[in-house]
Formats: sequence, structure tokens, C-alpha cells
Amino acid sequence: MTEDFTELQVGSLVSSARPVVRCPRCRRKGALERRLNGVRRCVHVEQSTVRADGILIQPTDVCELAGPRPESVANSLLDKSA
Repeated sequence: MTEDFTELQVGSLVSSARPVVRCPRCRRKGALERRLNGVRRCVHVEQSTVRADGILIQPTDVCELAGPRPESVANSLLDKSA
């Protein structure tokens, strides 16, 4: 199954409670994700595959963002303009 987050409304929550934001890098919409190492990325499209041992989720269109940011910055990414 393919999930395209570019078609969703900014501010929506998607799987794993990730907010849909306007990507500061490319200005397309995507799900804001924080990795375990603190690095942020904006996932625009991801592919899910059901396997015998669980679900494999692979982002197929992603913008890596420049390092960890404080939570207060997340609100500015929810900007609905542009």
C-alpha cells in the first residue's frame, strides 16, 4: 500500500501520530518524523508491505532536515500558507 502525504491537509495526524506539515526544504506537504537519533525528516510518500513477521514501512520520497529542533519549531512548520 502506498501512502501519499502530499495530498493531506496540513495539521492532520497520520500513523504514529505524525503531523502533516509544509516541508521547509521543498514546500510540499509531508509527515514530520523524528528518528531515534533526533534527526528530523519529512516523509512525503511511503510504501507499506504486509509480511509474515509484521508490516514493513519504507519511505520512498523523503526530505532529510538539518538535525534536531525544539518542539516549538514544529508549530511554525504547520504554516498553512504557500
